[in-house]
Parts: sequence; C-alpha cells; structure tokens
Amino acid sequence: MTDGTRRRSHVKENWTITREDGCSYHPHCLTCPFSACRLELSPKEMARERRVATIRPMLLAGLSVEEMMATAGWSLRTVRQALKDAGDAKERTQ
Repeated sequence: MTDGTRRRSHVKENWTITREDGCSYHPHCLTCPFSACRLELSPKEMARERRVATIRPMLLAGLSVEEMMATAGWSLRTVRQALKDAGDAKERTQ
C-alpha cells in the first residue's frame, strides 16, 4: 500500500472492529445487555442470551410466571428455561 501500512490478505474484514456501531440486536456495543458479543456466539447461544436479556427486567419487576408468559409470548417451558438460564448467568457473574 502507498500509505506505509501493510494489510494481511488472510485476515477477514468482518473480524476487525473499526467503530462502535452496535449490531442488529443493540445499537451500541458498550451498553449492550448481552454478556457476550453476538458475533462470537453460535445462534443457539445467542437465542439463550436474548431470552435471558428479555426475562431479567421481568424478574426485577416481580412478574409472575403467567405474566412473563403473556408479556413475552412464550410457553411455560420457555419461561422456565429462561429463568434457569438467568439464574445460571447471575451465578457466573458473581
């Protein structure tokens, strides 16, 4: 290159973070509610993170399981799994 910098041709462009512009889930990286970047997680892991991020405010608000089901539009099984995952996430951060 003419500006004195060299570019590695084997490095993928999408692995380079050039600015803090968020993603399709949150507009700002630094204030993102997820514990890991969606670009680093598998789709299954990201779905889990989204459930935890959705249910955490409901837990803080003191909603019942039935209210959580109605608010999120989830089944009982999904709400129970999200509650379990939210508890696991809380234990990992402590």
